[in-house]
This record gives sequence, structure tokens and C-alpha cells, in this order.
Amino acid sequence: MNARPTVGGALIASMLVIQGCGSGGSSETTTPVEVINTDYSQLKAATLQTAPLAKGTSANEFTDYLKNGLRLRLAGKTEPNVMLEADAALAIASTGGYSETNVHVSGVDEADFVKYDGKHLFIAQSPSYIYFTSDVQGALIEEAGNDEHGIRILATSPSQATLSEVGHINFEDDTLDLSQLYLVSDGAGETSDVASISNTHFNQWDAMFVDSDWQWQSGKTQVKLFDVSVPDSPQASWSFELEGNLEGSRKIDNVLYLITRYIPDLKALNLNASTEEEKEANERLILSASASDLLPHYKENDGEVLPLLASSDCYAPAQIDSTEGYADVITITALDLANKSLISAVCLNANVSGVYSSQESLYLGGSHGSAWSEGARLTALHKFSLNEGQVEYRASGSVPGYLGWQDPAFRMDEYQGDLRIVTTESTFGGDPLHRLNVLREQEGSAELAVVATLPNETETASIGKPGEDIYAVRFKQDRAFIVTFERIDPLYVLDLSEPESPRIAGELEVPGFSSYLHPIGDEYVLSIGQEVIDERTQGGVKVELFDIRDIENPSSLGNHVIGERGTWTNANNDLRSISVLQNGDDQLRVSFPVVVYDTAPLDPGSDYYDWTYSGLQLLEVNGLSDGGVQLDLAGALITEHRDGQQSFIGSGGEGRGILHDDSVFFVYGDQVWSSFWDSPDLSEGPR
Repeated sequence: MNARPTVGGALIASMLVIQGCGSGGSSETTTPVEVINTDYSQLKAATLQTAPLAKGTSANEFTDYLKNGLRLRLAGKTEPNVMLEADAALAIASTGGYSETNVHVSGVDEADFVKYDGKHLFIAQSPSYIYFTSDVQGALIEEAGNDEHGIRILATSPSQATLSEVGHINFEDDTLDLSQLYLVSDGAGETSDVASISNTHFNQWDAMFVDSDWQWQSGKTQVKLFDVSVPDSPQASWSFELEGNLEGSRKIDNVLYLITRYIPDLKALNLNASTEEEKEANERLILSASASDLLPHYKENDGEVLPLLASSDCYAPAQIDSTEGYADVITITALDLANKSLISAVCLNANVSGVYSSQESLYLGGSHGSAWSEGARLTALHKFSLNEGQVEYRASGSVPGYLGWQDPAFRMDEYQGDLRIVTTESTFGGDPLHRLNVLREQEGSAELAVVATLPNETETASIGKPGEDIYAVRFKQDRAFIVTFERIDPLYVLDLSEPESPRIAGELEVPGFSSYLHPIGDEYVLSIGQEVIDERTQGGVKVELFDIRDIENPSSLGNHVIGERGTWTNANNDLRSISVLQNGDDQLRVSFPVVVYDTAPLDPGSDYYDWTYSGLQLLEVNGLSDGGVQLDLAGALITEHRDGQQSFIGSGGEGRGILHDDSVFFVYGDQVWSSFWDSPDLSEGPR
């Protein structure tokens, strides 16, 4: 009888069979026959790892774990993850005369398709952009698309509210996604280089669902640096190419952290194998693969292709189950953009997705199961310390629940070494349970332990009314703000001044809901969301200012509703659409793009409105220095308007406002409009 033992966690794929026959007491031994096993039924996808990870797991165990993952992919047995994309400490308003990219964590920069250094705008453009524009006097709407692929460089004149193109960086490969830029500073605080990050196999769904279990191919993440010290003559200065799909990136000072997902790429592997011969050929390839074959490589400029790391650089579950496997390799790569060099790289082979970063720590994590499925759900977290590009694994832990269906970026925050996280548990037919957990790295161990939970036995009040989901979360030092919604919009103020004893300090009920919260100092919170009519129907975009000086009794200082039903803003989905500038001690200026519907429909019985205009909405928070605080609309820089058109024509509302002194620059796609803050109706553009 033929037996099938296991080796190194993988079902053995080959063996020798000794055949015998004979009569009259004689026997004959035939040559060994190799049998390749393609039955993967005993293998299973790796479970979510919440225990501390181990570095330096034996090469055989580690590679067998990866190989089992490849076998599971061939068998179609992969475990989907819930997206975790998180970054949630407070970014304060820009105060240096001009606004910068609105980010989650002050001091931790995030990529965007627009960057500004106070002198020059850098705008990524792709040939897929097609924009229709008109001036505010109602001229004929005309197509203003282009087939350029590269980075526009425009010099600004804030005193005149004008700008002009001075340079252009051409990209030859128009298959690269070009939407992520960073600026690199020289020692004197001037911009020396602009960095672009592209993925050769970019797909818009990757940005929404970072889990890549459904796809096989790993792309290549490409970083390019261009010397723009002479803006009218930009020059390519460095390139770094890494195997793996880009999951996220962050920049602290001039150190760029790339988080990528690599799926081992065995070139001859037949992904559509159906016959036994084809399956055996695949198994032979997997058996013969080395650790280097299963880990990502990189190259600088046009140099030699080199291994990025070895199996000894990778963290994996301390106890690897011999029947489990997981093929995806999550890599953290640190690049010194100023010196144009690779600093370090580590990898994680555990079932995770997503990134949260403070200035000191990076967290990789993921949630088990679907937010809508039955059964227990956990969010696991793995903490790495950051020290000028040196990445070190610190600890792992978990909390019950998942991170929600809206931007989970705001549900996490690291403060004074503690990680605060808001998760939700729900079951079919039951009300969701929202929790705040505080986790702390335990001295002498690699454990992230829960040291406090809200609600708890002492603080029993729920976060949210029955049936309400979380729509917005924002942390600010020893406070947190949470908005839940079903029919009304309760704003909760959480007191986290005693980390081990969190409590709900105050609550305010207002109509509508908020999707974005922006604390203003320690005294006020600005919200952006939607008006709600008749408890269910959404109206226009609603902005509101809250007074939280008395955290026990938060109050509203007023609100404004922009447009009617159908009006929307990308600010509800992407905080980078929002620009904030402190204008002296008394005023805060805010801008965000809007698509406004407020033209009465031809059908008098209709509840819907027709599109009227698109542009950049301007707001002011005034009276910050004298206590007479109020929220004021300051007009809109309009780029497209109805003018007899019977339907909305435009780019979908994606845009970025740049505020510099009394000037406003509105980047809409790859075009730019400009005006003075006090007269947005007299704008110039597009350029």
C-alpha cells in the first residue's frame, strides 16, 4: 500500500514506488517510479495570526509555508481579508502661508496627484483625463482633454493669483498609474526632487480592496526621482523598481516607506492546468523553487536585479501548521530619497492587509472574515517601530470586530505609545456593537495587550443608538470624536485622558450625518457631511461647527447646507480633497470640491434637482481669537456650470484646492484655475 507522509508542512509531492512480482519463490525488483501528488485537499488557508510573530523561522518551514500557499491558490482556496487602511492621528492646519496635502498624521506625508511647495505646483497627469470646462460667464462648454502623460510643473505668483507652466516631465510608459507624488527636500528646505510612485499592474479595484487573493499577478512598484532644482529643466535622477503590488506608502522627512504585496512568480506555472500531466508539471515547479524564487527582487536604475531580502529577514507565525499555507509576502521597504538609496527591508508572511503609520510606528493588520458574515470576527495588528528607515518588529495583538465600511483610516490612533482603535461587531438581525479599545506593548514580550475597553462594566453607555452605524471617527490627543447615524446624527465626545479608564464625556444630537471631522485646536470641531430630509432622504452637503470646550456639553455653533438633493463632495471620501490654512490668529480657511444640484427640475412633482455647477467651495471659521466664533460660506470658485446644459458634464468632482496667502489655486484633473480668496467669481483658467 502506498503511503503519503508530510514533509516540512507540505504534502509530499514525490515518492518512490517499489514494484515486485514472481513465482516459485523468486522475485524481481523494477526501477523506482516517481509519483507526483497533486491532491491538495488536506491543505487550508492560513488562519488570522494574533500571536507574536517569529523572525528566522527555518528556511524549510518558511518556504514550505509559501509553497503551500501557491498550492492553495492553484486549488482556488484563498481566504479573503477585510480592508484595513488606517492612519488616524490629527493633522493640524497648515500655517506656513500655504496649504499642504491634508493627511491623517501630522509629520507623516501621504502621496497625492498634486503637491505644492509654496513656489511650484507639481501635477500628475494621464492621457485618460478628459475634462469639459467653461468660464463663469457662461461661454460654450468645450472639451479640454489632452493626451499628455507625465508631471506638469507650474510656477505660482500668490500676490497676483496667477500661475504659468515652466516645465514638464514626460513619461514614456503610459501603462503606469501616475497619481502618487511626493516632494523631496534638500538641506535648506527647498525642493530638490519630485518622486513618483507607479504600479505596473494598477487596477482601480486594488485601491478599494487591498486584498489581492483574487488575483495572481504581482505587479512592479516603481519609484522615480526627478531633479527639479531647476524647474524649467527637470532631469531624471534615480529609479527604484520592486516586485510587488503597492498596498500603501508614507514619507517621514525624506524616508519613504513602501508597503507592497508580492505573490511568488514562477514563470512557467500553468494557472489553468486541468489534466493530471499539467498539474504534475506545476507541482514539480513548486518543489524545485528556492527561497529566492519565492521572495521579491529589486533593481536600481538599470542595474542588476538583486534579492530584496532573505527568508531570515521575514516574520512568520511562530508555530507554522504543517497543513496551512499563505503565498502573499508583505514587504516594508525603506528608501532614503535624499541620498537615493535602499535603507532596509523586512517582510511579513501572515494573513494581513493595510497600513497605519504614526511618526514612530507602523502597524500592519487585517480582519478575519466579512463584516456581514456570521461568526466571530477579529482585527489583528502587527506593530513595527520606525527609526530613520530602520524597521523593527515589536509586537502583535488583536481586538474583536472589524473596522467598518467607510474610511477605516480614522478608526486608529497612536498616542503616547498606546494604540486606540474603534471596531464594530454585528450579526444578522442584531444591532451593531461599537467598541473603543486601548492596546499597549507589553515590556519584555511581543504582545499588544488590551488595557482598556469602552463600553465596560463601569462605563456602560453604548457608542451609538440601536441600529446606528459609525460614519466618522477622529482622534485628537486625549480625546476622540465619533459620529453614528441611522435617522439622526449623534456626535460623541470621548475622554481618553486616563488611558485605562476611557469614558463618553458628552453627546449631541443633530440632524444629518458627518463623514469627516476636523478638530480646530482644543475647542472646536468642523464637520463635513450630508443633510438628511425626512429621516432618510439625503439633501445637500452640510458643514457644521461644534463647540467642544466643555466636553460634557458639546454644542453646535451653526451650519450651512450647500445645494439640494444630489449635491455631493469628494471630501466625504478622501481627506486629501480638503485644504486647510490658518490665516492669522482669528481665521481658519477651508476649501473642498463640490458638485452642486440646486436647479428646480422641469417636473414639479420630482424630488430630484438638476445639476447646476461644479467647483471649489470656500469656508471660513472666523472669530477664533475673540471668542465670537462662527462658520461662514466664502463663495465658490466655479469651473463648470449649467448654462443651458441639461445634464452634468465633468470629471466627477475630483479636485484639490491650494490656498496660499490670499490666493486660491484649484487643480481639477490636470488643469488649474486661480482667483483671490475674496473674489472667487473672478477666476482665471483653465491652464
